[in-house]
Amino acid sequence: MTPGQHSIFAGLPGPVNPVAVQALTPDESLRTLRAKLMHGFGPGASEDTVMAFTRDREVVGGRLTVVGLEELAAHTARARGDTTNLLGQVIRSARKTEMVLGVVLVASVRAVSILRRRHHRGL
Repeated sequence: MTPGQHSIFAGLPGPVNPVAVQALTPDESLRTLRAKLMHGFGPGASEDTVMAFTRDREVVGGRLTVVGLEELAAHTARARGDTTNLLGQVIRSARKTEMVLGVVLVASVRAVSILRRRHHRGL
């Protein structure tokens, strides 16, 4: 260790002012290190920083945030086997089946009606 360097910073190049290093309390030193490590994030971060790196963003990776969150929710529901999502799928399937059966019933009734008229005319 050369004069002017502190043992904590022995691996870093350049001199360190030992007075400035020792003037910081442990709490101050931790705050300084955290601030450097987190690049200004955390408590007291500016609103612009929070908006840029949280769910408040409108677009993530060129896609609307809402779209990504909906896909994530659907994936999570499939992974968990969420019964409410399953119920929604069953209801949608039942509605489609009901509509198809309704169309088939109306077409069948109409076909029977036409066939009866033709049958009665032929007699």
